[in-house]
Formats: sequence, structure tokens, C-alpha cells
Amino acid sequence: LPGSVEAVKFDDFRITARLEGSELPRTVTVFHRSEGGQWRSLGDIQPVVASSTPGYVSGLVREFRHVLPQVKRDFEYYVVAGDLTSQVYTVGAVDRPRVNSLRLEVFPPSYTALQPLVLDANDGTVTAPVGSRMTIRVESNRDLAEAALAFADGRNLAMEVKGQTATVELAVRDNRSYHLAMVDASGRSNPISPRTAGACRA
Repeated sequence: LPGSVEAVKFDDFRITARLEGSELPRTVTVFHRSEGGQWRSLGDIQPVVASSTPGYVSGLVREFRHVLPQVKRDFEYYVVAGDLTSQVYTVGAVDRPRVNSLRLEVFPPSYTALQPLVLDANDGTVTAPVGSRMTIRVESNRDLAEAALAFADGRNLAMEVKGQTATVELAVRDNRSYHLAMVDASGRSNPISPRTAGACRA
């Protein structure tokens, strides 16, 4: 377990083998290979609850766990327990949602006589006159289920989501810091980083 699944890149991945029967081996062996690589043993894995009985023991349920740290690429694995060998499972390493591009459009109020401003490839920080209208458009690497501007004061402003694009309009009234909070179609959220943070300065 968990069988053939997707794993988030740079997260740890846990493999669990659960054995039931009258005679169970004291250890199992996990074999692993990256896509296109050679099979290699990860060594003998001890049960979660160790037993002092040598050899085989009777009438037990035993669970074995192994953690692969910081998965970076697709891989396959199988488990050998005594005379039993599991099927080969495939794990696809997938990214969390991240910002591929960020576009800000600023429409100053008429009293300023300023022209609209378009900012591409920026860090999400903008200075605009009070009363300006602003549109933020984000392109993600994955299809999104939801997205929002999460402000430092705890308020959230939901964004309109279509596929990998999230858009929102807001008025500039004061100085506010925010970060982009995104959740993809598989329920994975983005990490907060300088690439997803910005500020509105009046």
C-alpha cells in the first residue's frame, strides 16, 4: 500500500505492507527503481511492532512501513515477504500548483488622468492611487479547483477559476499584503513563497 498512486514532488512517500496469516516472515524487502532505472533493494524492513520470536511467528497481523524521502520523479516499487511477491506498483510524481505567470492590470480613477497600466512578469506588488481598480490574472501549472487572494489581515477574496487560470478584480483602498492560495483539482494546495506573495500600495 498505497499501491499505484500519485505522489507530490518533494514530499515523503510512505510504503506500507500488511501481512496476515498463521506464519509470517519477520522482515520484508522493498525493491524500488526510478523511471527507466535499475531495480535496487531498500533493505530488510522491520515490522512496526517488533517481536523477539526468532524465525517465523504464528497467528499474527504484522505491518511494515518504509518512507522514501522527498520524491522527485516517477518510480516503481514492489514488496517481497518470504515466498510472496507483490505486483509492481507505479507512483507518478506530480507538482503542487504553482504560479507560471502573473499579470496585473491597473485602472487609475479618472481624476488622476493616468493611463491604465499593465504589469507582466512581476512579483505581484503594485503601487496605485486610491480608488484604482485592479485585475489580477494568474496562470497555474495545473487545473485549479479554487483560488483566492489571502490578505495578511485574515480576509480572503475568492478568484474566478477556469482551468489553469484564476482572475479577480478589486479596488485599491489602502496598503495590503497578500499571497495567492491555490488548490488544484486533486485537492493539493500551493506552498507560500515569494512567487505567490504581493502587496497593494495606495
